[in-house]
Amino acid sequence: MLSGFLITYLLFAEQKVSKIISIKSFYIRRILRIWPLYILIIPITLLYDLYLHNWQYIHGFFVIKALLFFTFLPNISLIIFSSSGFPTQLWSVSSEEQFYLIWPHLVKRKIINSLKRIIFLVAFFSILRFFFKLLDDAHYSAVFGGVNLYNLIWRFLYFFRIDCMGIGAAIAFLYFNKEKYKHILRFLYRPLIQILNFCLIILILYLEPFLGVFQDTVFACLFATLILNVATNDKSILNLEFFVFNFLGKISYGMYVYHPIILIIMIRFFTKYKLFENNFYHLCFYLFALILTITVSSFSYNYFEKPFLKIKSRYSKIISGVEAKMG
Repeated sequence: MLSGFLITYLLFAEQKVSKIISIKSFYIRRILRIWPLYILIIPITLLYDLYLHNWQYIHGFFVIKALLFFTFLPNISLIIFSSSGFPTQLWSVSSEEQFYLIWPHLVKRKIINSLKRIIFLVAFFSILRFFFKLLDDAHYSAVFGGVNLYNLIWRFLYFFRIDCMGIGAAIAFLYFNKEKYKHILRFLYRPLIQILNFCLIILILYLEPFLGVFQDTVFACLFATLILNVATNDKSILNLEFFVFNFLGKISYGMYVYHPIILIIMIRFFTKYKLFENNFYHLCFYLFALILTITVSSFSYNYFEKPFLKIKSRYSKIISGVEAKMG
């Protein structure tokens, strides 16, 4: 959802400034931001996991799964196969990459040029996911090559989350056209609406199974309102303009990518030395995991990702927050 907001706003801004969107530059920027760390974590995770399990995952499906992961299709791999040591957290990165294959073309050709069209897109994919979930729950099947296509489509739409990214695009469209939609923005900026939004987030977290297949769509709407206020409202109740949050935001991609393997390594260490038997060490586990994740992510950002980001800035007509802070 956040990616939908950021990418859509930057595309609209580029179109306004340059009168055209450079699809080539867009993809170069995405490649330089996403691909290096994405590709790095796959062999790191595999080598560690294969070492732990005596290379027992080297079998026929291993090659297919590796190809799917290296071609940014881990969501497809997770649908068809088990994870078997691959970095499963990359499914959301692949969903974003698949979103990027579609979205800039829709914006450039002005197919996404109204709030109604974005809302229609969100509603269409939400209903489509619900429809295929119903077919799957009713045990209808259309088998092709040993794969139930209804189940495949339902799970692909579940992992794809284009409706959630579309909701992010909707708030980007609102803010980019803030003069036209100032009445909606004023409403969403109200302190009472912000408080109600926080309460609904907490309530739905508590009643998680209640919304079923629409859970993520509803969450995306609530967090879209939250992000809109934090990012654009000077009177937002929640203010994240603090150096700690700015620092964590800068290394957040690394934190997301590295934290699973760090947790696996630490669980193995704490289990080996039976440290989980003491409640005090449970607290130490979470604290050390956080510190180690931040440390590794910071090192990765400064010595691995940053050189690629500097190259990326050459293809940016609209400077994003991270690039501006890098100078």
